[in-house]
Amino acid sequence: MSEGMGSSIHALHGLWVKLENEHHELAAAIEYAHGRGADAAPMRLRQARLLLRINAIVNQIRQTPARTLEDCLSLLDVAFDHETDLAADMAF
Repeated sequence: MSEGMGSSIHALHGLWVKLENEHHELAAAIEYAHGRGADAAPMRLRQARLLLRINAIVNQIRQTPARTLEDCLSLLDVAFDHETDLAADMAF
């Protein structure tokens, strides 16, 4: 999970946004597949791995010092979105 090691919070945030978007697209695909009666197990496994990557990025963000205004704004975005959504996503 060293994708963002040494990166700024703002750069890590960009990766986090990309992974979050991928997660939302995958969740929609899983729902569609489930509605069609298809086996969504492989997609759910991919989703679980993706959630672990997202959580690892968030942990990196937490450990990286904020040095710029962009870093601070990125922290706010992660806090508002991640902290309210991830627990529900993992429970689902």
